[in-house]
Amino acid sequence: MKSSILAQEILLINLLFVGKLRSSLIFNAVTCDFSPKICSQSFCMLSKARGNFKYFSAGCNLINELNSAELHIELLRKYKTGEYRSTNLKLETNLCKLSDSRGRNGIMMNLLSMTLSSLNKLKCPLKGNTTVSRLPLMTFVVQGLIKDGDYLFKINAFNEVTYILHMNFSITVTS
Repeated sequence: MKSSILAQEILLINLLFVGKLRSSLIFNAVTCDFSPKICSQSFCMLSKARGNFKYFSAGCNLINELNSAELHIELLRKYKTGEYRSTNLKLETNLCKLSDSRGRNGIMMNLLSMTLSSLNKLKCPLKGNTTVSRLPLMTFVVQGLIKDGDYLFKINAFNEVTYILHMNFSITVTS
C-alpha cells in the first residue's frame, strides 16, 4: 500500500515539474556474472509486459548456505569520453536486513522500498535454489529523474570478500 502511494506521488511530481514522462527508456543489455564458487547453476533475464521490459528475474542454486549477502547498487552516466561516472545515486544494503539500508540518496531508498515485496521473499540463511521473480524495474520513476543519455546500473552482491553476483543494466533515456 505504502509503495503504491509513493509511486503515485513520484508520477505526479514528474508530471508537474518535468511536464511529461520521457518518451523512451531503452534497455540495451543486461549482463550477469554469478560466482561458480557460490552458484552451481544460475540465470538472469528481463521480462516484458505490454511490449516493454518491466520485470527482472534471477536465480542461483547455492552450493553452500549463506548467512548474509551485501548488495551494492549504483547508477553511472556515460560521458562523451566513453567512461561511466557516478551520479551519486547509490545504495548499500544487506539482503537479510533490507530495512537497514544505507544510501547517499533518498531516491534509491524509495526505489528499494517499492521493490521490497519481491525481495522480502528471500529468507536468511540463503540456501539451495534462491530465486527473485518478476522484480519490478520501476522504469517510470527513472524516466522522470534522469537526463537524456546512456546509463549503467551496477549491482554487486557479495558475501564477506567473495563475490556472488556482478550485474549490469545498460539503458538509454531519450526525449
